[in-house]
Amino acid sequence: MRLFAVLAALSTVLAAQTDPQALTQQAHDLLVNNGGRQPAEALLQQALPLFEKQSPHSDAYAEALTLLAMIRHPDRAANKDALATDVEPLARKAMEIREKNPDTRSADLALDCELEAMVLEEMGRLEDSRAPKAKARALRDQIIIAMQPLTDAAEKVTFMGDPELLPPRLISRPEPEYSFPARVMKLQSDIMAELVIEADGSVRRIEIFRPSGFGLDEQAVACLLKWKFLPAQKNGQPVPVEGNVKLRFHLPGMPPPANRDDR
Repeated sequence: MRLFAVLAALSTVLAAQTDPQALTQQAHDLLVNNGGRQPAEALLQQALPLFEKQSPHSDAYAEALTLLAMIRHPDRAANKDALATDVEPLARKAMEIREKNPDTRSADLALDCELEAMVLEEMGRLEDSRAPKAKARALRDQIIIAMQPLTDAAEKVTFMGDPELLPPRLISRPEPEYSFPARVMKLQSDIMAELVIEADGSVRRIEIFRPSGFGLDEQAVACLLKWKFLPAQKNGQPVPVEGNVKLRFHLPGMPPPANRDDR
């Protein structure tokens, strides 16, 4: 019985070593749990040739390519040759697979387009970066709109500069959570958002006008939707007001994000 159990366990291990999706999941779990980038990279390098033989057009293959590109990017971002050989081909192939798959999630395709655009920009291929960047931006905008409750766009909103306005006061401010891709790629950013603080103190109609991509914009919107205010008042009555806020995504141990142009 003991020998049977050992053989069964060995069979499970061997099966996992030939299952590219299992290897990809192991790599993902290592990254989530800070288990090491090098072990995760080794698992993905083992998974890719298996995907190429078994399911070369699958979303799972694209996921493995994306993960490997994200792991490699931080150490190669300043080296155009390394980006061209070790990162860009992975990002491009993942994007091409996702574009041909009708079941691909919008967020996954947006991520691959963002990654491809970022790498092309860093390589100096600005013209080539424009199409994937624009596609990613359009996909992210759709996701952010879908995250928010429908509101009356014709509702009258008071602006903060109104001299008769008693401004709103923030009473609950949860901090934003980092997105997985941005954490893996060690990305930091300040996100600027325009929003409406409703007469009941809730936040609605959030628009990101300095987007960062890589899931950070969605995390910012999810966070802002949880903020609560004592509403603004005008003539003694609560009124909706429009305002701007900045959310900072900063990784411990790294310098604060530098100001940058709108991506």
